Amino acid sequence: MADAPYGSWRSPITSDLITAESITLFEPRVDGDAIYWLELRPREQGRVVVVRHDSGGQTVDVIGPTFNARTRVHEYGGGAYAVGNGVVYLSNFTDQQLHRVRPGRDPEPLTTEAGLRYADAIVDPRRTGSSVSGKTTVCRAARPGTKSSGSLWMEAAPPRCWSPATTSTLRRG
Repeated sequence: MADAPYGSWRSPITSDLITAESITLFEPRVDGDAIYWLELRPREQGRVVVVRHDSGGQTVDVIGPTFNARTRVHEYGGGAYAVGNGVVYLSNFTDQQLHRVRPGRDPEPLTTEAGLRYADAIVDPRRTGSSVSGKTTVCRAARPGTKSSGSLWMEAAPPRCWSPATTSTLRRG
C-alpha cells in the first residue's frame, strides 16, 4: 500500500456501498396476530414495500414489485398505509391513489380522482361496524401545491368516497 497525504487517499468503502445494503424498517402496525411494517429497499430504487409477519413465523411482502407504498402528501412521505382485519390500504407512489389489498389478492384502486394525494389512513371499526365489509377508512387528501388538506371518508358498503374538497366514487370490489 502506497503512502498518501492525509485526506487524499481513496477509500474502498463508499457511501453507495453502505446505503445499498441498508434496508430501513418504519411505520410498524399490529393487526390481530400479525405485525406489518414498511421496508425501504435501496436495491429496488428506493421502493417501499408493506411487509407482514404472522404468528406462524412467516414473513411476506404484501404488495408486488409494481407497487410502492409511499405518499407525496407531505412531499417527504409518511402515513402511507393502514391495516385492519388483514386488509391493507395504501397510497401507491406511482399514481398517488389509494388502493386496498385483501389477503391473497392483487391491489385494487379505491380512488380515481387525479390531482389528489392520500396519507395518514386509519381503519375505524367504530364508525360502521366490526366486519371488514363495513370498515371505514379515514385519510388525509390534499391537492399538490396547496397548503390545505381535508379528511376523506370511505365506506366499503356501499362503495363511496367523499371529502370537503372533492367527491369521488370508489370502485366496487
